[in-house]
Amino acid sequence: MLRMAKCCLPVPGDPIVGYISLGRGITIHREDCPNVAVLKKDPDRFTSVSWDGDADTSFRVEVQVDGWDRHRLLEDMSRTFAEAGINILDAHCAVNHPMVSNRFVVEVGDTRTLDQAINRLRNIDAVFDAYRVTPGSG
Repeated sequence: MLRMAKCCLPVPGDPIVGYISLGRGITIHREDCPNVAVLKKDPDRFTSVSWDGDADTSFRVEVQVDGWDRHRLLEDMSRTFAEAGINILDAHCAVNHPMVSNRFVVEVGDTRTLDQAINRLRNIDAVFDAYRVTPGSG
């Protein structure tokens, strides 16, 4: 029995560790998850894990995109996700003129696809930052 940790939301391609939870099987965490440091007090409960094959499931990931407000910016960001084959599940867009702050929850199959989309988002006119939101990053 395997489950993905909700605290760090690992996605295929992320460096991961497996923690044997009592009565719950193995929980998969990102190596850089803040909870892993706490769990390392009991090192015997860690087990070697790795991603297997191609991703056949989608994983939820949060992406932050910040930029300067302009007409059709949201359209350009949405198109970038669509062209990458990434489905937007939720979007929160706020304008504090002259800037915009956009938080998306998206479905991705692996980190390679996500990283490519983030690089394309960064190249959109008026976008000055785009990144995956992970615990401790915002």
